[in-house]
Amino acid sequence: MYESAKPMAILYQPLAIYNDTFILQEYFIPKPCFQQWYDQLKLIIGEKHNHVFLLNLTIRFVKKDQTTFLS
Repeated sequence: MYESAKPMAILYQPLAIYNDTFILQEYFIPKPCFQQWYDQLKLIIGEKHNHVFLLNLTIRFVKKDQTTFLS
């Protein structure tokens, strides 16, 4: 992954000229709360937002980390 203080869209220039920012967000949802979170997510995604596009959505199920200090 390329890390930069500049907007990620600059990486695609000169192939295409964009003045956009791409934002990666991660949510760690306990399994018992997933359905409630997912229902709320569907409402948000279903709303119309000008100039806001969902590029990707990935759902992963992971076991709780019992050993890492910061977990």
